[in-house]
Amino acid sequence: MKLFALSLCFLTTILAATGCMEVGDILNAIAVSIGESGSQSSDATPTPTPTPTPTPTPASDEELDALLDAETLPSLPADAKLTTTESGLQYYDYIVGTGDVPSSTIANVVVDYAGFLESGARFDSGREVSFALNRLIQGFTEGVSTMKEGGQRRIVIPPDLGYGANGNSNAGIGGDDTIVFIVKLISTE
Repeated sequence: MKLFALSLCFLTTILAATGCMEVGDILNAIAVSIGESGSQSSDATPTPTPTPTPTPTPASDEELDALLDAETLPSLPADAKLTTTESGLQYYDYIVGTGDVPSSTIANVVVDYAGFLESGARFDSGREVSFALNRLIQGFTEGVSTMKEGGQRRIVIPPDLGYGANGNSNAGIGGDDTIVFIVKLISTE
């Protein structure tokens, strides 16, 4: 039974972290399956599962700026569906821009950004930062290279597209850490 509980805990963590299911939905599904398997007494009073409060889709520039200024990783909007690329990178567009897309992965871009650990702690941020896309970690380059100017995106970068097994101790990123960036593409050259 302990192994079953640990497996469910691991699966719950994975499903919630990848955005496939909300934690409350996962716990409800587990409770139903336990009840159906007969492992739970029919006399037991079910404990209500708290449902996380969804974050609404940002509607204004101020709300979008608040995502960049947050000290901890903001929740995704309730209706958010992450897009997964062939490389395993995931992203969610808060706003799809209307301007140009970077011409290549060596294009120069100007962005506002905030970087977070999966645990929620912010490790870096910057406003109106200019750089060549090819001078960054692979996941950041891939995530920004398909944005349009004026767009704002959440980019979830797996370790193999980020800092890998070595991490980046200067930024507090451990080995094999998944990292998350919120990026606003201001301009591209």
